[in-house]
Amino acid sequence: MNRHLLLTVAMSVVFSAASQPVRAGGPRQDDPPTSGEVKVYPQTFESSPDKPSPLRTPSGEELVLVELTSGKMAYVPVTVVNGDPYSGPCGLDGKGMQLRVSDEFPSLQRTGLHAEDELDSATEITGYPFDVIDCIARPGAFSYDGFIAGDETIRAVLKADNRLVRALGLTHPQLATPLFHLWNLMRQMRPAATIYNGQRVLFSGKPTKCFQESVFRDEIQGTWDISIRRELSSKEQAFLAQRYAHLDQRSRADLALRLSHLRIGEMVAFYIMRYGFYEGHTAWRADPIAVSFVFGLRSFEELAGLFGDDLYERLTRHYTIEATPER
Repeated sequence: MNRHLLLTVAMSVVFSAASQPVRAGGPRQDDPPTSGEVKVYPQTFESSPDKPSPLRTPSGEELVLVELTSGKMAYVPVTVVNGDPYSGPCGLDGKGMQLRVSDEFPSLQRTGLHAEDELDSATEITGYPFDVIDCIARPGAFSYDGFIAGDETIRAVLKADNRLVRALGLTHPQLATPLFHLWNLMRQMRPAATIYNGQRVLFSGKPTKCFQESVFRDEIQGTWDISIRRELSSKEQAFLAQRYAHLDQRSRADLALRLSHLRIGEMVAFYIMRYGFYEGHTAWRADPIAVSFVFGLRSFEELAGLFGDDLYERLTRHYTIEATPER
């Protein structure tokens, strides 16, 4: 079911040719490893080259390795950058402000994570009071499915996900970057898969006939329905059956699905980078645990070591209170 209620304008999306900008500023902690200059698409490889994916070239390009429908491999530029405006309804197909972090949260700008005292003292985001955001972000307001669940609040979601990302040993920019890489890839081409941190990530997406307005009164807009997944290896399936044998069969299957599948709009990558917002527990959530697993930032064993028997609950529990316990 389409999330959108705002049927204000039909649109078509034009795929732009690959651009090769150099990121402004110095390296970030989530930069991919640096490698020597490599051939990029349309140059291809018969098999996977002995180089990482993603990687950053000395000239500043960020590249990911893709598997073409022909079976050949190629590197494609996917640099995360503050680019020209992106707005589907207005026909603007730039990359958008992919590196922008809200100046309302200095700690997020400085460290990639929120300081809880800043979240506690905040009363609004981009001029919208939290109570107003709660109202328009719940199901049936700006969106059929909502940006948070009906029993959640924006402050609770921001705080709980910030604690979750901290527990993962990651930052919000580190989790936004793979989603931006994938979106920047999709703007250019549709390969069979992309190879990311050793994982074969499958994806598909389609533009909708409408656009989704942002709940934060910013320029972020959504027009895409994107599915992302990777298959569990036989080793991971065996680990699931053994480590989570206490779950019934249906819950184990749901755990595997929630770990390995994402359904998102492109706006969530901007939300994560700018606000540390992954959306609440709706059908469109980019759960930090799932993002870390799909894109090879954390293994199944590492997630089980971090969250133990609570892993399934961490993927399903709504953020109904603002002071969730620390782990």
